[in-house]
Amino acid sequence: MKVVWLIGFILFTILVTLNIVFIKFTPENIHIYTWPITINVFAFFLHWFDKRQSITKSIRIPNIIFYIIALSGGILGSLMGLYCFRHKTKKILYVLNLWIIFIFYTLAIYIFYNFDEVKQNILHFFGLLEQYLINFFK
Repeated sequence: MKVVWLIGFILFTILVTLNIVFIKFTPENIHIYTWPITINVFAFFLHWFDKRQSITKSIRIPNIIFYIIALSGGILGSLMGLYCFRHKTKKILYVLNLWIIFIFYTLAIYIFYNFDEVKQNILHFFGLLEQYLINFFK
């Protein structure tokens, strides 16, 4: 069990580190797309890994991990993994929670692109966060 968690932690750390490095050495505004792509690919393969673990009757990944990954931006990868691998589709509460997260993200994107004042505040926050991260990793 500890080996599986260690491998998952190492993979997630590598993905986050690559994202931070990519932010530091790429042109402005391209980093907006790197985190969603990375976390969705990670969520998709996490569903594949857990499906494989369930077939072999090995140690499974708790649902809370899937929820955390989905809330951190990997909702599309989670939904694709859910239906591509037919994994946890009989757990109604799990599927319902993922769809609620998806609706939350859809509403957030709608609000972000249709209300200019909210958009400016969010962009200002992420600009400050980006400057902090760049200064932190110098």
